[in-house]
Amino acid sequence: MNHRIIGFDLAQAYAILGMFVVNFNTVFGSHKATTGLGWFLNLFNGNSSTSFVILAGVGVSLMTNRPDYSPAEQHIAALVLFVPKRVYWLIAIASIVGFHVLWELIPFETGWNFNTLTYTDFWTVSGFLRNTFYNGWNPIFPWLAYFMLGMWLGRLNWQQKRTRYWALGLSEAVLVLVEILQAVAEKGAFGQDLTFYITADYLPPFLPFMLSKAAFAVILIVICLTIGDHFAHLRIVRMLSVTVQMTLTHYVVHLTLGFVLFAWLTGHPYLSVINAQTPESPELVLLFAVGFYALSVGFSILWSRWFRHGPLEMLMRKVA
Repeated sequence: MNHRIIGFDLAQAYAILGMFVVNFNTVFGSHKATTGLGWFLNLFNGNSSTSFVILAGVGVSLMTNRPDYSPAEQHIAALVLFVPKRVYWLIAIASIVGFHVLWELIPFETGWNFNTLTYTDFWTVSGFLRNTFYNGWNPIFPWLAYFMLGMWLGRLNWQQKRTRYWALGLSEAVLVLVEILQAVAEKGAFGQDLTFYITADYLPPFLPFMLSKAAFAVILIVICLTIGDHFAHLRIVRMLSVTVQMTLTHYVVHLTLGFVLFAWLTGHPYLSVINAQTPESPELVLLFAVGFYALSVGFSILWSRWFRHGPLEMLMRKVA
């Protein structure tokens, strides 16, 4: 079980770093770069956030995956925690179908200015609900599917090699098939609407995007579980394991203190309008993201000497 948890921790450690890169690059860099290091940074888009959500589902599933819950505990807990694994697939499929139904009913660009990545009516009831459930960055439909996939993965026996083999093989097959389909579409083999559907990336999150990013996340998990089997004793691995136990703290801090610090160091105003300033170089964005990640790891090590949970994790436990 130690190796199993360490492997998931390593995957989460990648997801945190990836989210740092994505968010710093989106706000201060260029999310439209198609060449060089800027293109490399944009590869984290989608892959990191989907892995982040899937691993959140894995974590919830692992925390509740024990046989000694009383009937009262099961009644108080969230409704989906103790249902058969197949229900997770049904909910995931329903969330993806729900998104496509909403796509037919509501134009996806409603509320968006994609040039500045601003959402014009977010602070209205209708805009907030639309953004949350349908066309925001990570809306419930269809992103709930990733969380449900994670909960399903958390119920599997990853100590069995055959589980890893078929998960890796199936994910690789799905990823390759989607990549081939997208490459064919980009060559003009299909009509305009179908090409847009197949090649859409993140916004909007159509089925091909969902499949490819989910496949990447599963491949990442299998690789990290294998690394955890062989290198769980290393100090750096234990340091990363401590860091991911404070994921909520690090996520909030990098979006607040991290952004303010980057703006102060570069003189790049932290504005609500993306692309309003000349983007910082991808080298600087990557350096700052990795540096801030290193600071986060160091803080986690120091904090863990006196406290079991991170600052915001402790607050959430008290509130809940």
